[in-house]
Order: sequence, then C-alpha cells, then structure tokens
Amino acid sequence: MITILTTTNHKNEVEQVIKSVDRLEELVSISIENTNDLNLLIVEDNCITKPLDWFDMQPPFILPKVEFTQNNLLAFVFYAIGNHQKAFDYLKEDTEVYNTILAATKIQFGYEISEDLYQNISNSKHNLCVVHQYGNYENRFHISELMQAYEDAIHSAEDIELKAFSAK
Repeated sequence: MITILTTTNHKNEVEQVIKSVDRLEELVSISIENTNDLNLLIVEDNCITKPLDWFDMQPPFILPKVEFTQNNLLAFVFYAIGNHQKAFDYLKEDTEVYNTILAATKIQFGYEISEDLYQNISNSKHNLCVVHQYGNYENRFHISELMQAYEDAIHSAEDIELKAFSAK
C-alpha cells in the first residue's frame, strides 16, 4: 500500500491517474492531510517527490523531483509498491529518473551496474556512494575511498535532511 499526499488542486488529477490503471486504487490511497505512512509520494506544485526512505524499505537512493505527469506518477507508484518492471513501462529511457530507478533496482536485485549507468547517475554524490557500498559494480571503492565519498556527499548536500540521510 502507498499513500499519495497531495494538494486540493491536484487531488482530482491524481485520482484520475490512479483510476486509469485497473485495480490500482486498491493499492493506493490519496490524502490531502499529512499522514504518517511510511510508503509515501508527494504531489504538489506540479511536481512529484518521493520522501527519503528512513526505514530502509528500498535501497537508500534519492529519487529526483519530477514533473507531475500521468506517466511519471504511475512510474513512481509502481516503483514504490515494488513492481519495478511496470514502473519502467511509464519512463523514457535516458532520463535522470529512469537511470536512478534502474540503478536502485539493480542494487536491490543484485544485478551488475554498468559503467554507462554509473556515469548517468553521477549527478548525485549520495547515490554514487550507495552504488559503491551496496552495488554489484566492478570499480567499487575501497573502504577508505568510500568513507571519503560519503564525507563529500554529506558536506555537499543541499540541506540538513540530505546530510543526515547520507550520514545514516
């Protein structure tokens, strides 16, 4: 089960997107009030975000904020409920969100991460650290390099929450 927290101006659109896939509404609740659900997506200001996963339900990747579109929302929903293959049906290849979800999926299932994929997620120092720590990646850092990479990710994080997530 997943909850989509949204604003009143997006609620009807979000409901229509969820209803566009047969029986998906059985797995998704939509709320305009704050919730304590662990599996959460946020739709506001025409953007979709996946809050940081503090409870280790999935690999500790930071997913990029994306524009609110039907395909993006469905991709995020299917990724969040664990149907990764279906998530890729809604994403365009060679986009930041596609590459990030692909890398997280490969880590979760132990598949090899190619050098091309590694380069395509290089805009997130935190995510690169996760690849080196957990991924099946040929050029993984030694422990001292990994520790330095995490320190760099922490110091370059744009806010205190991201700093704390990288430190975790």
